[in-house]
Amino acid sequence: MVQSEGGTRFVTLAPGDRALVPTGFKARLPAGHVAEIRMRSSVAWKHGLTVPNAPGTVDADYPGEWFVLVLNAGPADARILEGERIAQAVVLRYAVPVWRTGQVGTTTQRTGGLGSTSEPPPERG
Repeated sequence: MVQSEGGTRFVTLAPGDRALVPTGFKARLPAGHVAEIRMRSSVAWKHGLTVPNAPGTVDADYPGEWFVLVLNAGPADARILEGERIAQAVVLRYAVPVWRTGQVGTTTQRTGGLGSTSEPPPERG
């Protein structure tokens, strides 16, 4: 929730709180593009603030003001002042794949899942 004190607008987050922080920014992206919202590393390091759905996504057809979903993962209250640079947007072009139905062929001997590529290979007898 945006607050005001002495003409200064800000958002205060207690530890564990989250808020949608308005950016005052609107843009329409070209078709086939998306904006990813990421916390600036200095803000994360110094204040413990993070984007919990990182990266946040702004679709090309979204016409409204962009917001940053912010979580205070730090041990103390955090105050975000109006105009403070807390996040950055990275605009990316994407492709929409054409999916085919049917069976998935096996092209490797790999059988493991998450974390399996960092394990040593099994001994062969």
